[in-house]
Amino acid sequence: MCSSDLVETPTDTEDQPSPSSKNSDDDDVLSTGITKGLVRRTAVDGVVFVTWANNHYRDFARFWTSRLKSLGLTNFMVGAMDDELHEYMKSLGVATWPMGSVGIGKDAVKKDFGWGSQNFHKMGRDKIRLIRDFTKVEGISVLISDIDVAWLRDPTPFFARYPSADILVSTDLLRSEINLEPNKQAPHLSPDGEGLEFHICHAASNIGIMWFRSTRGSQQLTQEWVKRIEADDKLWDQNAFNDLKALAGACQYVPDGSGLTDTAYGGRVTMGVLPVAQFSNGHTFYAQRLHTANGLAPYAVHNTFQFGGTPGKRHRAREANAWLGDEEVGYFDGDPSLEQKGLFMSYTPRIPPADVVNLTMFSERSWPETKDETFPTIETVDEEIVQRNKALVSFQIKQIKTAAAIAKQLGRRSEEHTSELQSLAGS
Repeated sequence: MCSSDLVETPTDTEDQPSPSSKNSDDDDVLSTGITKGLVRRTAVDGVVFVTWANNHYRDFARFWTSRLKSLGLTNFMVGAMDDELHEYMKSLGVATWPMGSVGIGKDAVKKDFGWGSQNFHKMGRDKIRLIRDFTKVEGISVLISDIDVAWLRDPTPFFARYPSADILVSTDLLRSEINLEPNKQAPHLSPDGEGLEFHICHAASNIGIMWFRSTRGSQQLTQEWVKRIEADDKLWDQNAFNDLKALAGACQYVPDGSGLTDTAYGGRVTMGVLPVAQFSNGHTFYAQRLHTANGLAPYAVHNTFQFGGTPGKRHRAREANAWLGDEEVGYFDGDPSLEQKGLFMSYTPRIPPADVVNLTMFSERSWPETKDETFPTIETVDEEIVQRNKALVSFQIKQIKTAAAIAKQLGRRSEEHTSELQSLAGS
């Protein structure tokens, strides 16, 4: 598959919300600089998608907005943490406002925050204030999304199935539990087999994808969320949410199979967990391909569970053929003087046949057949399962080397990768 197979980055702006039509809500400025009027003008059928970024992540902002445009959506907004991104988003016709930052300095706010750094945590506080602001816009439901989420389908119809939910949130769960207890859960699944995860506390919630209705419960939780993180600069915003979720024994409930519980936040919020096979984290999407295994079409992938920093997130999106962040000729497009511009080559890995590597043992020693507490201990590297794993890895590496050699012969890589490619192909 080459770059010509990719979705073109939309450049049209005529369908974007106009920021010019004023109403009385334009005088109602919230803590992050957003006005209720801009939110209402951007929303479609009472729904708005929101993210935020600085100019360092401008290609991610283009990627995030272009993914939503490619789905035919217009009801999205980007909070700009610096003037440069604000101007850039306006040039693309994207609804935006100068959000700034409460705790990050004027120069530092333009740089990569770096996961886990002091500025990363300060940026997280800006995010939670933003969420609190949007829950104050009466009659509007908001989908808050991190900038590194690739939107693959319009999730609005999914959320509409749960009108009683105050909050729906993604998860770091590494297995699907939408059918953990079929007798309970099957009646609550959609005809195409979609549903919420079984229990809100079976894994940590990930606040990279969150759906809020503007309810009293949502407003109370987000207000206390802001209060807690502002009182303790060492408290991670995501941990604070998980603490609030479980307040007053909220996790000690017996699920009814619907995926929702009204026990969250001490009984003040009705909450559910988005299905990890469809609102995927990086591990379930890229490593497990859980959506394929379960026969479910994914709505989004949050590019977590990778260890390459910002470039790693970008590359993951490219691997999924989902990256739409390049402004001009970029990674996939090759030399613009060539008639055939797509120089990126991909291949579909094969699974070895049973006579090469018998995979039965892997499934027998995996969840749900084997639970964590019953998984047999691997005593030495000479055990059969270790040797089978080595054979499987070897089979995969041979495919990579073959693909690299083909790419080299076809001239399908740019010059900066030539020495790396020659080394791999010749080994």
